[in-house]
Parts: sequence; structure tokens; C-alpha cells
Amino acid sequence: MTDRISTGIPGIDEMIDGGLAKESVTLVTGTTGAGKTTFCSQFLWNGLENGDTCLFVTLEERPEQIKRSARQFGMDFDDHGTNGTFKIMYIDPSSNPGHAADSVYRAIQEVDPDRVAVDSLSVLEAYWEDEEDVRNDLNDLALQMRDGGWTTVITAEMPDPEGSQLTRHGVAEFVVDGVIVLGGLSIGQTTFRSVQVLKMRLTDIDEDVQSIDLTGEGIVVLEEEY
Repeated sequence: MTDRISTGIPGIDEMIDGGLAKESVTLVTGTTGAGKTTFCSQFLWNGLENGDTCLFVTLEERPEQIKRSARQFGMDFDDHGTNGTFKIMYIDPSSNPGHAADSVYRAIQEVDPDRVAVDSLSVLEAYWEDEEDVRNDLNDLALQMRDGGWTTVITAEMPDPEGSQLTRHGVAEFVVDGVIVLGGLSIGQTTFRSVQVLKMRLTDIDEDVQSIDLTGEGIVVLEEEY
């Protein structure tokens, strides 16, 4: 039986057989504003509430921006940072462009957490020159995360919401253990949001596109399907 780790998002665990497989690497991809960073925050917050040590690695937004956004949904990471169970680290890939993925790994290894969120892969992809570099570095990074015993969520920006590629190089989705797609469509002042699980190793999944809402407590899966 596979050990499961809750995402902390009401309704999503039910779509993935009770949660993410422990020590797996899951890609959360989607359009701008679809809720990827909020997904990461809820995943880590759930871990903190259950006694896990958690690390948020940000490659784009500064730590205070991440924490400020999380507070909007009732998650104050400063409550946990003082006791050593939570850490947020900003890594600037441009400071070590040829080895940005190694910098991410070393940061995680230093903390050795139970749960990790990396936001966002799209920043790393900008420093990879070709598909072979992407595949090799991602394979190494995913393997290191599994070997480290870290249950990991990595976000990425979809380059074209209407296209078939989920990430810039179209490679990450084949390297990770699971893929969750968050969608967002704005019509006037109304935004329609959705979630779909495309794959999840060692897991019975619900592949239907489900409606989600961004509430005062974060992402929630609604009862109706698209």
C-alpha cells in the first residue's frame, strides 16, 4: 500500500486516491493566475499543521511576497518559521546559470524537509539551452528529490493555454511522477477555474476536469464538473 500525503486542498485528495504518493515529485502547471503558488502554500501549510518540516523554494517571487499572498488565505507562515518547521528560500538562477538546478537541490538538502514546494520550474527552463539539458537536469533533480525522501510539488507556467505542451520544453511532464493542471478563463469580470489530474504514478486518479474556486481559505474543488 502506498503512503499518501494530503495536498491540503479540499476535493483534490479525492481525485488522487487520498493524496500524493509519499516521496513523489508532482508538477502543478497552469496559466498565469490559475493558483499554482496558492496550491504550493496550501500543500506546505497542511504539512505544518500535521507536524511536517516544510520548505518553500522560490525562484521568482521574493519570500515576503509569497508570505503576504498566503496570509490572504489565512496561512501565516511566520507562525511556524520561528520554531524551525518552516523555511522559505529565494534562489536567483542568474547567479549560477549553468547549475541552477544544482542550487535548488543543495538548498533542499541543507534543510532536509518532509515537504518541498519549488516555484517555478519555468524560471529554471529559461537557463537550459536544449531539450537534452532539460531532460538530464530534470531527471537528476527528480531522482535526488525521491532519494532524499522529500514529497515535492514543482510549479510551471503553461507556454500556450491552447497548445499541447504543459511546460516550455515539453519535457518535465514526462520526468515527474504526477501532473496536475490548473486552468483559468476570464470572461469579463468573471473567472472560471478548473483542475485536472493528467497522471499520477501508483495512483488511481479521477481524470475529469473539475471546477475549482479561489476562496478566503485558498483553492477548493467544487462539486460540478466542466
